[in-house]
Amino acid sequence: MVLRLAAKLVAVLACWLLIAAPAGAQSHTFVIEGFSYTEGDMPLDRWHSMLSRNGYLFISHSVDQIVSNMGKSGKTDLSYKKAIASATINFSGLPEDESNALNSVVALKALNGRAIQPGEVFSFNRAVGPRTLERGYVEGYSFSGDKKIPDVGGGVCRASTLLFGAVFGAGLPVLERHSHTVSVDYVPEDRDAAVWYGLLDFRFKNDRQYPLVLETRSSPTSIEMVIWEVHRV
Repeated sequence: MVLRLAAKLVAVLACWLLIAAPAGAQSHTFVIEGFSYTEGDMPLDRWHSMLSRNGYLFISHSVDQIVSNMGKSGKTDLSYKKAIASATINFSGLPEDESNALNSVVALKALNGRAIQPGEVFSFNRAVGPRTLERGYVEGYSFSGDKKIPDVGGGVCRASTLLFGAVFGAGLPVLERHSHTVSVDYVPEDRDAAVWYGLLDFRFKNDRQYPLVLETRSSPTSIEMVIWEVHRV
């Protein structure tokens, strides 16, 4: 009698455990450059905070959405970005430079949000395209020898130079770069990148194992670029 009762209790307990722990349930572990998170070890938002203190920003869905997706498919869309370099160029504020400053901002809008995959070669001219009135550019000036000449799109070299500054800071390999025929006053010598559509380009390669994303910012007094490295787990 006692043995039969004990057997029934074991059977009931086993059924309860099956209900409490659904088949296929498992924990998930994510790792980003030595920072690991295993589901259940800590709140996910605490892991986000730990990563942010080390330069990573969360760029995916809400925590609730992630947990829900993990439960349904065992996969997630966690994405983080980390700034690996940035550069800034200040405008002179001189009236003669206003058009050139405007053209640099127009060019940067074409670069903003651009992704460069691992192994990809990035071309400034291909990304920005022709500098024409129809595409928002105005007449500024460019250098021919040591003289300034009127040129629609003049000033775009500030955008390419800004990109070069960020690329240089990130240590990415530069495949093509040209100096101006005269020294420019917005960056130190040999830190500029002259471009001319169809003739002079600025190109570099993403030799890292993660995708890169360009972010550009502008204000009335300056332009800025940040290169982000994107990690997905």
